[in-house]
Amino acid sequence: IHNMRNEVRAFSSLYGGRVEFRFALVTYPRSDRDYEVNADFVPFSSFESVLSGVRTNGGGAEPSYDVTQWVLDGTIPLAWRSGAIRVIVVITDEEGQSYHSPRNTETTMCDAASGAEVITFVTTGSARSSFDECGSWLSIHTAFHENLHSIIRDPCS
Repeated sequence: IHNMRNEVRAFSSLYGGRVEFRFALVTYPRSDRDYEVNADFVPFSSFESVLSGVRTNGGGAEPSYDVTQWVLDGTIPLAWRSGAIRVIVVITDEEGQSYHSPRNTETTMCDAASGAEVITFVTTGSARSSFDECGSWLSIHTAFHENLHSIIRDPCS
């Protein structure tokens, strides 16, 4: 988690001085619920503080399909600005999974996208095939903040 936190901090700090950029953080899973909105589109200074407090809660399945779909379809209520380019970064070391019935799949997750999002999955090579229908893929074992910067540079310029 320490390396992931540093990579996310390095990425978000690239845009921290630009007032039009806001950051949200949704973590999953939690023992008492499926997700937690840790930050809902706050300035970088607030985001960095929240990010510093993120801890892992041990092993187990990660409902990445569920949470990503819910962010895309609004089930997880985030304060998206009207007309904003929605950049969604999913970081996981597991294959895509769903807790709910009927099970969400990569296809249902991707179908929830409106086409106006920039979706990137940061994961292990073995889990890559779980996240290859929409968006792009980056290795969790690289300095992925540099690659994220290049991915969003064009739509956000």
